[in-house]
Amino acid sequence: MAYNVFPALAGRGWDIKKRALWSTIKHAAASGAEYRTALMQYPLYEFDLTVPYLSLADWSTLFAFYNQQSGSFLPFYFTHDNDSTETLQAFGTGNGSLTGFQLVKSDSTYLEPIAGLNGTASVYANGTLILASGTGAPASPTLGQTGGGAKSARTMYARISYVDAAGNESTSSAEASFAVSTNNLLTVASPSPSTGAVSWNLYLNTA
Repeated sequence: MAYNVFPALAGRGWDIKKRALWSTIKHAAASGAEYRTALMQYPLYEFDLTVPYLSLADWSTLFAFYNQQSGSFLPFYFTHDNDSTETLQAFGTGNGSLTGFQLVKSDSTYLEPIAGLNGTASVYANGTLILASGTGAPASPTLGQTGGGAKSARTMYARISYVDAAGNESTSSAEASFAVSTNNLLTVASPSPSTGAVSWNLYLNTA
């Protein structure tokens, strides 16, 4: 489900208070020993905002947002000024069959799941950006020639792309060109392996 985002108000103050909320059952025995049971695996967060000045435009925006959410009925996203991004956070190790992982964020040594994503994530595999097709963009192909055929001299142009297991094709590589000599054939080297790619396509032309 796509959630709405709490509106940016021009008159909002700088300070934002954030507190973690946990639910724990506490039982004290007659001996004084305490037994505790955590009811939540991860905390909920509560935020306090100040709006020293609410312009007519801001009031209208806030009023419309409140009605759009049916009061307190629908959840929504809130963008914290200083705590709304995560960069280069490891979240899973693939083994060839395990391909689904939960995005997480780190606060020092504490990891918790990212339950909602406001925007688009950039995912890397061993430092290589994975495109929407599930593979990285290929490098320009390496071209050469070998003796054979009976064609005249010509210049060939080539691009390649990766294909993932679902049949999705990546963006194409940069174009490469090669001047093939008379009575020679063009050769194209296989591209370097890429995470998620199971095959590759070659596109050739003389222009």
